[in-house]
Amino acid sequence: MQWKCSFATVVLFAAMPVMNVGVLQAAAITVNNFSFEADVQALGAFDPGNVPGWTAGPGASMSTYHPTTSQFPGGVPDGVNVGAVQGGDMSQTLLANLTANTQYTLLVSVGRRADIALGTYLVTLEAGGSVLASESAQTPAPGTFATSTINFFAAPGGPHLGQALTIRLAENGGQADYDFVRLNATSITTGVPEPATVTLIAAGFAALTLLRRKRHS
Repeated sequence: MQWKCSFATVVLFAAMPVMNVGVLQAAAITVNNFSFEADVQALGAFDPGNVPGWTAGPGASMSTYHPTTSQFPGGVPDGVNVGAVQGGDMSQTLLANLTANTQYTLLVSVGRRADIALGTYLVTLEAGGSVLASESAQTPAPGTFATSTINFFAAPGGPHLGQALTIRLAENGGQADYDFVRLNATSITTGVPEPATVTLIAAGFAALTLLRRKRHS
């Protein structure tokens, strides 16, 4: 079989890669000490007030904790430690800013110890100190974890674009044991072809039209 390629076909294929319409690019945003393993603890030990990479809110009690198998019989989702919070929150401001046309997905494992009530937990995604979205509906059974999921789309023209993203993990009335904090960003590109691309496409269609006329003459 012989392949025949016209000038018009070459022009159209050359234009396609630079049209850039509907491109999805997913990437993980770095969260420091995302599974609370930076502060090594012996089984059953905890380090009050020390959770590297995270900052305690006013009046909050936070600690790096290595729970026992009686407290979480199935273990913890990632590693061996958790970030324990009581009566307040801990937060981390990331080295990433809110970007337009981006879908953000925040996943956090929320644990309820078998020997301590969970109380009311709250996971929030923020930008520049303003809450973008929050979640507090999971009800893990004693000694287990559940996954808190937040989805947020940053539309063009939003008031917080360009501001630093923050993850905040809170609890009131008991103890929340957090683990495996992940934030993913998917860039949704709906680009308009550049003028040079439009010219290439127009030239290709014009050449195809001329070629058809010659074949019919």
